[in-house]
Amino acid sequence: MFRFDLISQAIQKEPNKFLLVHLIAKRMHQLADGATPLSSSTQSSKVNTALQEFLEDKVELKDLSLSDEQD
Repeated sequence: MFRFDLISQAIQKEPNKFLLVHLIAKRMHQLADGATPLSSSTQSSKVNTALQEFLEDKVELKDLSLSDEQD
C-alpha cells in the first residue's frame, strides 16, 4: 500500500501529476527488474521506495531516460 504522506510531499515538489506518475512508474519498473534502491530508508513497497527516492532527490526524469537508452 502506498503512503499518502509521501504522495502529498511529491505533489508539492512536482505539481505536474502526469510527469510525477511517469517518473514514479519508470522507477518502480526499474526496482522490480532488480535495481538497487537509492534511498537509505527502506520502504514496504516499490511505489513507496520510488517516492522516497524522488523526495530525496536521488532520482530525476533525465536519469531514467538515460538508463532506458542504455538497455
